[in-house]
Amino acid sequence: MKKHLLIVLLALITSSTFAQKLTSGNYTITISNIKSRSYTQDVFGEIKNVKEYIGNYTIEKSGEQIANQKFSTMQMEKDTMTLNIKDDDKSGNSLSYDFETKKYEIAGDEFKAKSSKDIDNIILSGILIYAQWLENN
Repeated sequence: MKKHLLIVLLALITSSTFAQKLTSGNYTITISNIKSRSYTQDVFGEIKNVKEYIGNYTIEKSGEQIANQKFSTMQMEKDTMTLNIKDDDKSGNSLSYDFETKKYEIAGDEFKAKSSKDIDNIILSGILIYAQWLENN
């Protein structure tokens, strides 16, 4: 029993250190080195629970790497999450994710997340949406 518990604990601790991958059409999105932190923040006199994730992402299109940079998220309560995607060391863009509708919004356009089963898939979906949106704008 103790051995099984140790294995489960080790799996939970190391799960965020492995790369996660999502493929759609010509795109393959990979996220890695994911770290999270939780804290509370006073927002206009109301205490909100905040969860942040940071990590690295890679975008491949037709097998060729076209981006490799950092991302971060900020989720307040269970309502929405902001996904910040760096294009380089000085610039980037943000998408908003609504947990109720399971949709991302960027520049007034809404897109359904490809997968919303867990936070890794929500982040992967957002980066995929961003890559496709960049190609079309």
